[in-house]
Amino acid sequence: MAEQSAVLLDSGLDFCAPQVVGPIQENLAGGELRGILVSHSHYEHAAGAAVIKEAFPQAVVAAHPHVGVIFSKGGAREQMRTLNAGAARRAGRFSPIDHIDSLRVDRDVQDGEVLSFGDIQVQMLATPGHTRCSVSWYFPGDGLLY
Repeated sequence: MAEQSAVLLDSGLDFCAPQVVGPIQENLAGGELRGILVSHSHYEHAAGAAVIKEAFPQAVVAAHPHVGVIFSKGGAREQMRTLNAGAARRAGRFSPIDHIDSLRVDRDVQDGEVLSFGDIQVQMLATPGHTRCSVSWYFPGDGLLY
């Protein structure tokens, strides 16, 4: 049987990401995490990407070009850090980890562009509204739109 590929749709909060690594590894069942697809730059959707990337260095973090711009801004990183720490406290986690400064986008994706992750094809569709960098990911092989 050929090795299957996998992609992760959003990575969640920074402080939660270490808890997701094990289940991802278990569910890959010999496959490979090839991509981390970011829907938009808000911390609760994207801040865990650095932790997931650390565990799966071959995975490509793909996002709208503006996401990388946001990740590079000191003020935006501080806001993400503050919001992530607040969410951690509300969850009873008083010493949250912090990988916010490691957030990076490996691949800026343009509207309509199709990416291949092994046996997975996905098309990025810009869907601004919630944020300027909001996108939807379309998986034509499965007829799935996220």
